[in-house]
Amino acid sequence: MFIQGAIIQHYPQTLDREPGQDFRLATEEELDAVEAFLFSLGRQEDIDLGALNFKSAVVQKGKELFLRTDDEGAKCVMCHVNAGSRNFITDTNANLDTNVEDQLDLSRFLVDDTTEDRDDGLGFPGDGTFNTPPLIEAADTPPFFHNNSVTTIEAAVAFFNSPAFNSSDPGQFVGGISLDGSQIVAVAFLLRTLNALENIRNSIDQYQKVQKYRFFNGRERLGGPIADNKDAIEVLTGGEDVLFEDAIKLLIEAHQLGKKARFAGIRKRNKLLNKAIGLLEAARAEIIE
Repeated sequence: MFIQGAIIQHYPQTLDREPGQDFRLATEEELDAVEAFLFSLGRQEDIDLGALNFKSAVVQKGKELFLRTDDEGAKCVMCHVNAGSRNFITDTNANLDTNVEDQLDLSRFLVDDTTEDRDDGLGFPGDGTFNTPPLIEAADTPPFFHNNSVTTIEAAVAFFNSPAFNSSDPGQFVGGISLDGSQIVAVAFLLRTLNALENIRNSIDQYQKVQKYRFFNGRERLGGPIADNKDAIEVLTGGEDVLFEDAIKLLIEAHQLGKKARFAGIRKRNKLLNKAIGLLEAARAEIIE
């Protein structure tokens, strides 16, 4: 269902979304192959967000706000358990209408104020519901929301503090969210930090796997962890302030070693990757207890 839905949402030639005309649905063989590929990627289990202690008071405050479900909290955990995509109440991944289409001054309305039809990617007009995404790697995937309506993770967090969200069904269900500017930044910094930690985890994991490959195969597989290392640097430096400066220096050095390893012989490559892994582990230690 996920793959076929992605084809309907992202691949049509027109918004009529007619199978066989605007797109071709995947075959069973293709679905099995894509499923196997997806299960081989990324995190294999959720983090335990409550158990993480950050070496930054701002990020620690962001975590506190994320997990609080009373009127003083951001209530994020109610739809994003452990910063994933499971619902706090039902323990399922849900489709919700957050009124993201009702943000004031959406660019398409400013350009053409006659536009009224909505498109949720599955029908035209759609029902306004969208699948709840995981947040672990949200910070490095701008622009945000299905309509690319905001360009920073800070602005994405701020939406859930808006009249549009607070008047939606899920907004009413959680009792509304009211954050000041510094609290929005704190939650956004938490998401940037979680993103960087996942980038570091995956880079270490992939570098260790590459060390087991022969020369050419190993070189081909270095692109992913090198890119993850770069993403960690970018999400930590892309906010309104820069936190974890010592970690960032270590990440930059590790990134440079990863790039050198891509063009080195197998013995030198593995030595460079050992150094890069050590730097990545040191960077992680600068972020969490």
